[in-house]
Amino acid sequence: MMCDVVVTRPRHPNAKRASIRVKTRVTVRTLGTVAIDIGGRQIGPSSGRLFALLLYLTSRRGHAISRRVVQEVLFPESSDAQGAHSVRQLVYRLRQIGAPIEADADQLSVPVDQVSVDWWDLLANEAPEKADLERLCHGVYPGYDPDISEGYREWF
Repeated sequence: MMCDVVVTRPRHPNAKRASIRVKTRVTVRTLGTVAIDIGGRQIGPSSGRLFALLLYLTSRRGHAISRRVVQEVLFPESSDAQGAHSVRQLVYRLRQIGAPIEADADQLSVPVDQVSVDWWDLLANEAPEKADLERLCHGVYPGYDPDISEGYREWF
């Protein structure tokens, strides 16, 4: 009896794996702790431009933004080619951890139905809880002082 016989057939070299994408919800926490949760993963301000891009996209409530604008906001000192490459890399990294970024050659967005932001929920709630009001007293994005670029700082 041969124990080390391969049980599965080898894949054809041109075969592609089925890509089933599960939409992951993005939760942006701005009151108390500043962080973005994507499924079971968390991105914080210490992630720099990765955090900045996702915060920028989720704050647009589903509206697309041009890649060029993102490039100018996040990579103003880079050449066009390097800035475009850097944006593609950030989008790739965010998708790898489950961010539901929709993209084409010109624009980026995150569907609003995939985003939850704590202060949006607080505003929608007619009777906020005491704990929510206490977190709000400390401000929105407490301690987050982005040093990404002047353009990002102005937007923020």
